[in-house]
Amino acid sequence: MRLHKIPFSLWRYWWQQKVKLAKARLDRARGVPRLRRKFLRNHGYPLNLEAPQTFSEKIQWRKLHDTNPLLPILSNKYLVRDHIARVLGQAQADALLVPLLHYTEDPDSLDLAALPDQFVLKATHGSGLNLIVTDKSTLDPEATRLLMHRWLLTDYGVDKHEWVYSRTRRGIMVEQLVAPPEQLFDVKLYYFDGKLHCCVVVEHLGQDVFQTYFDSTAQRLEARRLDRPTNPDATLPDTLDEITAIAAPLARGLEFVRVDFMYAPDRFYLGELSLLPGSGLHPIAPASFARELGENWVLPMSAGTASPTN
Repeated sequence: MRLHKIPFSLWRYWWQQKVKLAKARLDRARGVPRLRRKFLRNHGYPLNLEAPQTFSEKIQWRKLHDTNPLLPILSNKYLVRDHIARVLGQAQADALLVPLLHYTEDPDSLDLAALPDQFVLKATHGSGLNLIVTDKSTLDPEATRLLMHRWLLTDYGVDKHEWVYSRTRRGIMVEQLVAPPEQLFDVKLYYFDGKLHCCVVVEHLGQDVFQTYFDSTAQRLEARRLDRPTNPDATLPDTLDEITAIAAPLARGLEFVRVDFMYAPDRFYLGELSLLPGSGLHPIAPASFARELGENWVLPMSAGTASPTN
């Protein structure tokens, strides 16, 4: 974003982002000691970047060493739509993706009054940079524009060395609200070298987020993410064969990708292609499962040791 587009009230935030970037570059130059400390604190074992073994270690390796130019495109919520259309065909992509109402890189140009009563605002370059609007009459236009400007100034993931978000276009998407959040759940498919390994059902039940693992044959696994409970009543939808047929061509040619689907009461939608789940900083138990995921991920070691600058 050009400096003259920054609202006066966000200049301090802009400076804070620059400080974060400087600290991240210093951390990278020193061999990522901050990242290593966080990894050790979260996982309980030291990060091995020279010979990574576990799934979480290999995510760190991808963040620091994988310079595949496709990764920033796949990580961008707007640009990935064109990629999906190229792989699946425009007609199938249009049928699967949540309808896009508007895209802009200038929040001041967005006519909020012209939008429907319900919609979702999203930034293209990170996670959690979104606003679900269920009643437009309650929206403060000025505060909403300021929030969108703040998103565009946010260098998401820079302190965790997620360069794929720093090296991609920043914009604002307006998507159709397909259902109230409490009526939605996600099915996330883990692919290694184009082969489905496991599935995760993510549900928002009350104030909690439940995450339940299944293998590729829909059998429940004992695996769990330590910061989220599992739901003993969770099941995979009967459309599993259908979504795996959709996901397979999108996963082809990638050492690892997670293909996400969002389920509304009446249908499902193709969501994101996730390359760095949880930034590799959320422990998975048992340890044997974390190693199993890692064993299935064959890194492109020919990528070398040079990493992109945040």
